Amino acid sequence: SAVALVSAALVPALFYARANAGLPTSRSITLATSAAAATDVTYSVAFTTATTSNIGGIVIDFCDASPIIGDSSCGTPAGFDTLATTTLALANQAGITGLSIDTTNSDANTVVLTRSVSSISSSTATSFDLGSSGGTDGITNPNQGNHTFYARILTFDTGAGAQAYTSGTP
Repeated sequence: SAVALVSAALVPALFYARANAGLPTSRSITLATSAAAATDVTYSVAFTTATTSNIGGIVIDFCDASPIIGDSSCGTPAGFDTLATTTLALANQAGITGLSIDTTNSDANTVVLTRSVSSISSSTATSFDLGSSGGTDGITNPNQGNHTFYARILTFDTGAGAQAYTSGTP
């Protein structure tokens, strides 16, 4: 399932004006373990910005069915939970700084990150970890073995844009 998640993160997606603070390129998500129902898993997120733009928010949306942004069939993979721990850690920010987890619209399959709006140059390699090694601050993997699931990485001009996002809505 780790291969499927990474592959899905690389699938070209449809982008809409609302979620277009800078179309990410060469995006990936790497899991520390792909074991079914594993808890406290660190998910390492990376992407490169295509254009110089303001980024005030980022949404990582994990879907059981479709990686296409705007497709309303983004259900939570069985057993998957980004909120299973008291506090999901955000660690090792590179290329983009000042991100924090925003619980306004976060749910079991959606992580919302916000920051003070500032410009990010084109071709900037950005990365961060959801969860950190040790403790209980990571994500819970789906409980189905050998199961494909997907991730959508969206960037927003403002934190409010990221906070207003709901799965399946552009």
